[in-house]
Amino acid sequence: MVAASWRGRLARTVFLAVLFGIGIAVSGFCWNKVRLPFRNPGGITGLLPRMRFSPYNNIARFLIVVFAPCLLLVIAYAFAERLKLRPVFHAEKTPTASPEMRPTASRKARCFLLFALAVFTVVNLLGISNYGTWVDSFHDGETLCPAISYMDGQVPYRDFWFAHGLYQDPLRSVLAFKLFGKSIASMKALQTMSQLVMILLLAFLLYRLFKGDLLRVFATMLLLFVLMGMLGDGLHFIVAEHREMIPILFLILLTYLHELLKDDAGLEVGGRRRRKMSALCFLLSFLPFASLAYSIDRGTYLLATYVLLALAVYLFFVRRSGLARGAVASSSLGIVTGVLFLGYLLRWGYGDFLYFT
Repeated sequence: MVAASWRGRLARTVFLAVLFGIGIAVSGFCWNKVRLPFRNPGGITGLLPRMRFSPYNNIARFLIVVFAPCLLLVIAYAFAERLKLRPVFHAEKTPTASPEMRPTASRKARCFLLFALAVFTVVNLLGISNYGTWVDSFHDGETLCPAISYMDGQVPYRDFWFAHGLYQDPLRSVLAFKLFGKSIASMKALQTMSQLVMILLLAFLLYRLFKGDLLRVFATMLLLFVLMGMLGDGLHFIVAEHREMIPILFLILLTYLHELLKDDAGLEVGGRRRRKMSALCFLLSFLPFASLAYSIDRGTYLLATYVLLALAVYLFFVRRSGLARGAVASSSLGIVTGVLFLGYLLRWGYGDFLYFT
């Protein structure tokens, strides 16, 4: 019986991996065939304008890469009964060990792993190249210069432009100036704090994924530390950028949504579950639109991911439950709040923002 269960899990894994691989292959075939019209309203000169290559090509290609595998999985799930694929998507539940029988780390081991994780985080922060006594006039100027323009009351994307995002460029320096005073050291101090929060959020995400196993959390963090150091210019996280906070926070919220949806009782109408579902729908709908004010590229990726997940969750989990109306209302409120939050930071210059992006 154990062997049969093992073979069933292996077959499901292989089938889903092959299906996902076919989606990736299809998106790869379409990659170079995506060519959107080129426009250059800013009169930018360089290699890509000379090639008349639209930067929107990469966004469209990204959407195809994301949607193609997931669309195949959704189609297979929708026709699971007709194609006799129900065992693939509806695996039989296997008994799990009770909490008393599960191996747990001792208190000393937990303290040691937490201490090691803290030391590891400090080493990561010290290893990031932009922490020194010198000033990077280019990268530091990307945030300091537009921050002065924003503080002078100018409207983003109309009176001044910047490359990455509203918070990533001007607003993080504006916030640093308000918290610690107007200086370059203030910007660097807030950036250090932001990257510390990012690493802690990553550790918490791994903690959620590994169900509280601190050893696996530390091993994964250490592995990322070494691999990124080998690929980069030293032993530190390349991924340790503050702009990764919002995507990681989005993934953390998805782990809570997954817990709610995988439980058969999770979709039953109940006061606590209804409030939990509404809160998750609100936050998951708010973050993608609000993240456009943080970083345009991360916000765009998150927005595309949200659209795909929202449709799948509604069609296959929520639509036939008693939580559908509350989930839709909370999601709509989250979208409206996110759009208004973005507009407030943009000083209501939606048109200039859309024209730039």
